[in-house]
Amino acid sequence: MWTELLDEFERQEKEDKDRMTTMLETAIREELDCPEHYIDILRGSSFRPGDILKLSVKDTPVRVSSGVSIRKHTLCQIPYYHTHDFYELIYVYQGNAGQYLPGEKSALEMRAGDICLLTPGKIHAMLPSETYDIILKMILPRQLMRQILEELRSEEQYKERAGLCGH
Repeated sequence: MWTELLDEFERQEKEDKDRMTTMLETAIREELDCPEHYIDILRGSSFRPGDILKLSVKDTPVRVSSGVSIRKHTLCQIPYYHTHDFYELIYVYQGNAGQYLPGEKSALEMRAGDICLLTPGKIHAMLPSETYDIILKMILPRQLMRQILEELRSEEQYKERAGLCGH
């Protein structure tokens, strides 16, 4: 199973490299709200990929998704401030991860075993991973997260009524 998982990570790495280079406009159209605005910025003659971190908060792209997915954070990712209309769960299985949050002078550092849950609307920029990092990102649509939270609340209430929780 480990071999298949590593093969899948390799496939995702190649796919993301294509999406960040030759298919960037397609990726923007598929993943961002108001894609034409960001395509116009990319087409500007003075724009360089590193400039994306200098965009003002009002220009922050919103990534959209209605489906669940789990992907490895890849080496070729260009850090850019963005937010989501979904929850994003980040798990550092191996290595390190870093992300910038607006107003912070240095990146938030995460190490193997750390988990971070980003809520919809939380602005951040993930740093690219390194060769041996395994950082998993899970997209959880709002509706699914609501269902999960309702289940947890129901289970907690059941335990309280049954006297299974210590207070």
